[in-house]
Formats: sequence, C-alpha cells, structure tokens
Amino acid sequence: MTQEPTILVTGRAWIGLGLRTIDSVVEELLSQASRDVVMTVYVLTDVDRFVDRIKSLAHRGCQGRLKSGSPANVVKVHKKAGRKETHTPSRKG
Repeated sequence: MTQEPTILVTGRAWIGLGLRTIDSVVEELLSQASRDVVMTVYVLTDVDRFVDRIKSLAHRGCQGRLKSGSPANVVKVHKKAGRKETHTPSRKG
C-alpha cells in the first residue's frame, strides 16, 4: 500500500484551514490498532488523555508502549497509570 505524504499540523493558527492535526491522526491510528502500538514522542501535552488512550488499547487486547526522549514524560505517564516503576535507563553499548 502506497500513500502520498500528508502535512500534519499542530497549534490553533491552523484550525479551519483544511489541514489534519497530528492529534486527529494519532486518534485515528490508535482506534484502528489491533495488536501492538509503539509511540515515540518528545513532549506529551495531555498526559491524562494519552493514558486513557493507552488504557483503551489494553481493553481491546492491544499492547501500548511509549518511547520518549524526555524521562519526565515517562514518569508522568507511569504515575497517571498507577505504575510503580517510572523510568528504565537506556543501555549504552
């Protein structure tokens, strides 16, 4: 399956211009997931909503994993999800 590249935007200045937002595409992809989701993010602006998304995956039998360049994101997500471990340091070869 080949798809043309799509421009995705973020921020209020783009609303109403006919461009898709990153958030709407993430919602669409997560709603279509059937087995496994791995997300790589740098900044999460809405941790509560993100955790709710990941929990909904689990209810459907999907596994969700987060990879982040910011340990603070991982800590926030784990705390909101009620997990004890907050950060696993990366292994350096």
